[in-house]
Amino acid sequence: MKTKNQDLLIHGKVVGIHALRGEIKVISRSGTPESLIGQEEIFLREPHQQEIKRHTIRRARTHKRMTLISLEGISRAEEALRLVGNDVLVDRTKLSPLPAGEYYWFQIEGLRVVTLEHTYLGRIEQLIPSPANDVYVVRGGGKEILIPAVEEIVQHIDLNEGVMVVDLPEGLLETDLR
Repeated sequence: MKTKNQDLLIHGKVVGIHALRGEIKVISRSGTPESLIGQEEIFLREPHQQEIKRHTIRRARTHKRMTLISLEGISRAEEALRLVGNDVLVDRTKLSPLPAGEYYWFQIEGLRVVTLEHTYLGRIEQLIPSPANDVYVVRGGGKEILIPAVEEIVQHIDLNEGVMVVDLPEGLLETDLR
């Protein structure tokens, strides 16, 4: 089965190499580092380029919030160094389903965000990973709100309706609006 470009989503970026055998280090921006484990292939695209190259994965493992990947045909550090800076794309139709209540980042980006009182806050434009919890960057009406991705705040996500309902702690709007 041939992968269509519209099925590809940017999963992360090659940020370095690991050891001398040509493993690449991938930082995810569309899910957890574990989401690449079990994939048979990834697609790489140089920054600001249109051409996408398919690569078969020999081995993938997680290491310090990153995924280390060995690719067929890449066996030396010099070869892997040429891939640093490339976007890493995956076929969204081959991603493993997540447990209930968990979402890939690409599913969250773009959602409308409203409060329990139905006040529109904006859309999720970015996710910032952090050790404690991810943070949603919500922009709307010329303002930006940073919302912690925690159960106490995120009350409901409806992917079909494209909405996230939040219960913001008192003072968050006053301190985070810029």
